[in-house]
Amino acid sequence: MPSPNVSAMPEPAMLELFVRAGGRTSVVEVPAAAPASALRKALAFQGVEGDYFLAAGGKPLRERGANGRAAPSLGDQIAAAGTRQVTATPRRRGGCFIFSLTILTIILLAFMMSICTCGTSLLIIPFLLPFLFILPCCCL
Repeated sequence: MPSPNVSAMPEPAMLELFVRAGGRTSVVEVPAAAPASALRKALAFQGVEGDYFLAAGGKPLRERGANGRAAPSLGDQIAAAGTRQVTATPRRRGGCFIFSLTILTIILLAFMMSICTCGTSLLIIPFLLPFLFILPCCCL
């Protein structure tokens, strides 16, 4: 008996997705033809609030299309990912890069001023270097 052609099977009208957010897994049903924003609304209805990043199978779910085109439907994106498990990770709004740039600027100024200070301005660099390595680990 020949196996049925998987690509010829009709796409379901409703997608049942398993969404892992905040340490718990929720089952959400959304229309297959809906955009990814419909999944956000369904999650908000189930109590998952806030700004979070949606990914299925390691691929981000796009809410907007590229170059002004319409975004692919949620069903297309889930089929391309090959899984029905979606991960909702909270977005971390960084800002530590400005501190790192400031520290790098201070180090650069210390190098430039070392000519005028006979090298004594270079004494602050060992105290600034640990912050360059610690701050990105805390903020990312």
